[in-house]
Amino acid sequence: MNVALHDALTEALTLTSPALCAAATVLAVLAVVIAITRHVVLPRSAIFMMIVGLVCICLGAGGLTWNRRHAGHVAVVVDVSPSTASATFHDPQKLAARLKQLLGKTRYTLYQLSDGVSPAASSSLESLPLEVSCRATVYAPPPGADAVVLFSDARFATPPTTAPAPQTFVVADSALEQPPDTALERLEVRGGDTVVATLRNASAGTAQPPQLTLVGTDIKNAPVAAGRYVITGKITPGTREVTGWLRPGDPWMMNNSLSIRIPPRLVAQKWWIGSGPAPSAEWIRIDPADAPVDLADYLAPGVIVLDNVAADALPNVARARLRDYVRDLGGGIVILGGDHAYAAGGYAGTMLENLSPLASTPPKPAMQWLLLADSSGSMARTIGDNSRWHFAVNAIGQVIMRLPADDTLSVGNFSEGLRWWFAGKSVREAQSGFTSPKELRPHGPTNLAGALRLVADTADGAMPTQLLLVTDAEARIDNATSLADALASKQVHVSVLATENVPADNPLRIIADRTGGRIAGQSDPRKWAAELKQLMRAASPPWLGREPITVRFTDAGPRFAPQQVSLWNHAWLKRDATELAVGVAKSGERVPAVAAWNVGAGAVISAAFTPAGSIVEGLAERVATPPRDPRLRVTHDAARELRVTLDASSSESGYLNGLAPRLELSPDATRSSDAITMTQTAPGRYEIAIPAPPHPTFASVWLNGRLLDRFAVAGRYTPEFEAIGNDRPAMDSLARATGGAVIDPGNIAPLQFRWPTRPIALAPYLAAVGAAFVLVGLVRWRI
Repeated sequence: MNVALHDALTEALTLTSPALCAAATVLAVLAVVIAITRHVVLPRSAIFMMIVGLVCICLGAGGLTWNRRHAGHVAVVVDVSPSTASATFHDPQKLAARLKQLLGKTRYTLYQLSDGVSPAASSSLESLPLEVSCRATVYAPPPGADAVVLFSDARFATPPTTAPAPQTFVVADSALEQPPDTALERLEVRGGDTVVATLRNASAGTAQPPQLTLVGTDIKNAPVAAGRYVITGKITPGTREVTGWLRPGDPWMMNNSLSIRIPPRLVAQKWWIGSGPAPSAEWIRIDPADAPVDLADYLAPGVIVLDNVAADALPNVARARLRDYVRDLGGGIVILGGDHAYAAGGYAGTMLENLSPLASTPPKPAMQWLLLADSSGSMARTIGDNSRWHFAVNAIGQVIMRLPADDTLSVGNFSEGLRWWFAGKSVREAQSGFTSPKELRPHGPTNLAGALRLVADTADGAMPTQLLLVTDAEARIDNATSLADALASKQVHVSVLATENVPADNPLRIIADRTGGRIAGQSDPRKWAAELKQLMRAASPPWLGREPITVRFTDAGPRFAPQQVSLWNHAWLKRDATELAVGVAKSGERVPAVAAWNVGAGAVISAAFTPAGSIVEGLAERVATPPRDPRLRVTHDAARELRVTLDASSSESGYLNGLAPRLELSPDATRSSDAITMTQTAPGRYEIAIPAPPHPTFASVWLNGRLLDRFAVAGRYTPEFEAIGNDRPAMDSLARATGGAVIDPGNIAPLQFRWPTRPIALAPYLAAVGAAFVLVGLVRWRI
């Protein structure tokens, strides 16, 4: 008992300066010794008062401090996240009874826990919500709390903190000790046609056992017995995503469902897009208008052939997907020529032109283009929300994007007079940013004759000029024949897109005929862009060669005998492209016939003619996805974490060390800018482990720009639903780190809080009391 009392006193009273206390004590003892040696006679009462005063002064000098304990701020934190759905502390009456057992009459502040700790709506336990949906439960002690009573399963993330954490008592709930949880733990695709589901069922003996449905497979309402086991289902043909459901649901619905996208089969398909016959039955025929627009579909083919396909025959999205297929997925494309390909198919300015190693237009100016829009008052007539003038300008803008980039271009309008917006510059400059004058509004008469005369007078005639007009053709033109001859003498060819059908006696017909142009009438402005493109293509030089040529393959090309070709496309070899075959005419002219180059992770071969089937097969084999390297083996395991392993070894050279493989995650199989480098963990072994993605994802392993493997990963629920119930190790760790305890369901003893102390300095009081006692003692002595 004396030891306990000593410990209590030692904790309650402390000296801030023991050295000063010792020095003061020495001085006090010295004063007493001097008084004794001098035989100072004092009354007993004076001696007592002086001794008490000296003791007080000595303790005051030493800075005696009283460490006073006081009842601190108690925070009661109740976990309302979905993982605690079945806990008894969600019942206000049971929670109140438990708090009475543990806290008695101790006052507290109520908080709720989900994606963070926040004050409850009121101090009433009934104000707590039953469940707050959150992506992840995050716990941190409430600010200002001296002690925390935590009702939770402890399945949360605890952020690091530098401040001392308050004493924490984690109350284990009886309903979360062995909860009857049913969970879908894994969902995997194997062999391209099979889905494997791994389940956990802890709800043994329930009246209605759960059932599993794999949407997109042959598994419908399969009974789920107690324990952990695997169910396999066959994927329904055409299914793109499989979702697994466990029904009826338990209180923890979050881990009852998983979804995974279906990757293509490992055997690559061969796609033939076009109207011509495919070389063999191995090819899958696809009409250009039906080309897929979902990038995931392009994971199936190893090679795609475009057989004499015009650019406009492919939807815009499909053209973009072909780019992604080559650049991002590492696919191979073969472009075959013909009367609908390259310049004849409107490739200029399109994605097909960018993909092809053969250019469909020459690398130097071959033509001057003049584009003129009628800006007279008749073009102000509205069609829906837009005017005819708007449609005319839009049609010109679309044609500019399809012109040869190195040709020269002038664009303008005419009404009373002729005005050039863009004059004598390269088409490439206009394609990088072309706009019409914003202040321009249609008005006035159509002075077409004056505009044509000015063109005839100013044209230099050094290069063929194509003049494309968009007009209402309601202009008076005197001496149309002489005007046409003047234009023709300057190599100006006039083609007209009229807003209505042009009568046979209209002077514009004379001008178009005598200059070698054409006339098209179209009353629907929404079709003007397509009509103007047709006029532009008709006005272009004849990019189809009809003089027979002999195609010979170079040393870089496949080994085929020379081919005689009677119809071929004028094309030009792009820089960095490899010429695989050359065409030689009887005149000795040499033209590029077949070329190849790499685009991103894939490759493209272009042939400026329609080769024989055997040659197409040979070219396709060159760009098709290569077989997997037997030295490199990728394995993966996708559950709470996604673990990917690359084993690299060779029978000749042994382990392959020093590699830098990368893991990329993408929802649609495109390349990702957030690549993660895998770490070498052993000779020839590279590994990575990351949290499982929350949504269905494609994972790809790349090495030196080459795709090694791609597989599907199921979207995963949050880590707190990996196992339901009290996380005893986490509870013990939190309680031990804060000096608290884990309160078991059967423990009803009141909590013993370690309250904080508040230091109270006693030095001023002791000095005053000590001085008073000494003074009174001296007075008593004198009296």
